[in-house]
Amino acid sequence: MKKLLLTFVLITLVSLVPNSLVLGRTMKIETYFVRWTENFDYKLEKVENSIPYTRAVARAAIEKLLEGLTDTEIKRISLNTVIPRGTKLNNIWIKEGVIYVDFSKELQDYGGGSATCLAIRAQIERTL
Repeated sequence: MKKLLLTFVLITLVSLVPNSLVLGRTMKIETYFVRWTENFDYKLEKVENSIPYTRAVARAAIEKLLEGLTDTEIKRISLNTVIPRGTKLNNIWIKEGVIYVDFSKELQDYGGGSATCLAIRAQIERTL
């Protein structure tokens, strides 16, 4: 009886641990960053990322986008972000097939300009 109870407790505990920790599973997501062109326009470029497996893919993708690139990556692949540093994800949800994303107020600190505003929007939309 004690052995059966111990087995049940262990199975219950293992089921509470996320799949990524139990199985070491990862998944690929794509984030999009900006490459400025010679005529002050921009192109979006895809960056593939490997992250721990999650069912909250949209949240994970936006959080990875907000992390940005490292200085080494910026120099190596000549990409950058126009999303202001310090921007955080407050909430993300889907309702009736539409995804809603709520960012912290830092997103408003982009410095102005229609090209920058459009680039921010494009980075977020393509990443989702």
